[in-house]
Amino acid sequence: MITPITKRDPRKLYLERLVFMAALLIPAVFRGGFRPLTVCAVCVICCMFTDWVCCKLRRIKYDIKDPAVMFWGLCCGMLMPAGIPHVLAGLSAVICIALGKHIFGGNENLVFSPPAIAVAFLIICYPGDMLYYPKVGEILPMFSEYEGTFTRSVEYHMNLGTTPTQSVMDILMGNVPGAIGAVNILVILVIGVCMLIKHSTSFTALISCLTSVAAISVLYPRVG
Repeated sequence: MITPITKRDPRKLYLERLVFMAALLIPAVFRGGFRPLTVCAVCVICCMFTDWVCCKLRRIKYDIKDPAVMFWGLCCGMLMPAGIPHVLAGLSAVICIALGKHIFGGNENLVFSPPAIAVAFLIICYPGDMLYYPKVGEILPMFSEYEGTFTRSVEYHMNLGTTPTQSVMDILMGNVPGAIGAVNILVILVIGVCMLIKHSTSFTALISCLTSVAAISVLYPRVG
């Protein structure tokens, strides 16, 4: 019998979510080389280090095994373009933990999603690095700066009122420009179903999110 999400240990929940989200790295690495892996690794390591520094400053006990911190770090990496400089990936991790977690008092007092705060900050301050993506099919260098072809996402072209040139299958399979963990729609759907079965996420939250997105799409259509 599977324990309902409201009665589950938060640490185990974050650990399961971490494992499920890490599965998105498999198609990302297959499509663009090992750079997505290094970007996510930088985010996770910087999140853990920032958490340690903040705990020392606040004079509270540091938990090196806190899966929430690692999960948020992986979230930051997944929301980045694969070609983003590693320095900015590390900066997003610092903002995620310092502002998203510790400013509000820790895991039990979160007001906003820590990765969302970090990504929003970088989009405002570094739009050129956050909103331009490597061309699909190019193998990116693991550590050196990416100097290949940048392009915009499908969403950007839809905002211009144009219909995407990619086929439906390419969009579902993730063969489009976008963030590391946000383009593999079929994989995301499979992971979502698995998380619902394991009670790693709330069905109510899922329905609320899908309903909100559907309502916005109906009220503000971007393609005729």
